[in-house]
Amino acid sequence: MRKMRGRRSNFSVCVIPLLMISSATSASCPVDGPAANPFAAARDIYQAGAPVDPESLGEGTLVAFAVVDARPEQVWSVLTDFDAWPRVFSDIQSVVVQPLDSGSVSVRRSNLRFGWSIEYTSVSTPRPEQGRIEFRLDPNHRHDVAEVSGVWEIRPSTDGAMTRLALYSRVESGLPIPRFVERRLLQSSLEHRIAEVAAEAKTRCISRHVVADSSQ
Repeated sequence: MRKMRGRRSNFSVCVIPLLMISSATSASCPVDGPAANPFAAARDIYQAGAPVDPESLGEGTLVAFAVVDARPEQVWSVLTDFDAWPRVFSDIQSVVVQPLDSGSVSVRRSNLRFGWSIEYTSVSTPRPEQGRIEFRLDPNHRHDVAEVSGVWEIRPSTDGAMTRLALYSRVESGLPIPRFVERRLLQSSLEHRIAEVAAEAKTRCISRHVVADSSQ
């Protein structure tokens, strides 16, 4: 079991229907291998799997889309680096990561959301053969939210150099906020999360290039 802490910051709102996130060095950027990330996967696997059907996720599912200028395996590496979530996502203050025998990962997190500190435990299930990471509340734990479930979907562009990234999510916070206000804030939160994933992919790529250049 691993506990990681990150920065604390206010909730950010970023309403963008479609994001084009740039990472100029993505084409030649190395990615984590199995030693650094047990969920790292080769790029060709992301071609498989049918697209997510939002209706299958239940009523009230929100979705955010982005086209990220990074290869699918780079984006996948960020999303499955669970220990790094407090650094990647500005609203996550700390996590406790516990790998499960099923191949899934239990992540106990402390979030700062809408001004409230919220804790809950989700189970994330990476499915690289489908280009998906599914998540839901862990029924074995108590939570400060009523519902959290959804899917990260990673699909390559035609040439494989960029990523079509989607986040489908159902969230009911249980906080004393009108539902229409909560949905508007949650939609902004989804879009902000995608932007943070893209920014982290770019940062990691630049860092690796600096290290590679300095070693030459």
